[in-house]
Amino acid sequence: MKAIKQIGLLLTLALTMCFTACSSDDDNALKGISQNELVGTWSLHPISSNMYLDSSNIWTFYPDNTCVCLSRGMVGEAYVFTYSYRLTNGGRTVELTNTSDHSTLIMSTGKLGNEEILWQHESNSDGRLDFKLIRISYNTETLYA
Repeated sequence: MKAIKQIGLLLTLALTMCFTACSSDDDNALKGISQNELVGTWSLHPISSNMYLDSSNIWTFYPDNTCVCLSRGMVGEAYVFTYSYRLTNGGRTVELTNTSDHSTLIMSTGKLGNEEILWQHESNSDGRLDFKLIRISYNTETLYA
């Protein structure tokens, strides 16, 4: 059941947006991020204004290499995913391991600005899924109450 929820989260990302073309040169210019830059609470957003999400996703990364993703769809269903994470490839990728079923996601990352991080997933069938994490500062414990 937990694996189905994780697959559902990925399908939600893949099925609820419009795709736009990006130059691969943009990715080459990005430098890796440090753990200190990643620790905190982030809201997931599409990079292009031509894309949209039909769910809200809040990621919170902790200094002990754990993170939580809170996801809520437009019809009110809410999911909580917990992961352990580690930065690899000089901080250009984040390897996320689901603490329930031990499945792994690998996200490409890079610093887009002071409070923005690239959050890119390679989809097996649709190509790249380009998003950004934008730092937020509110209490996520009350977000889905």
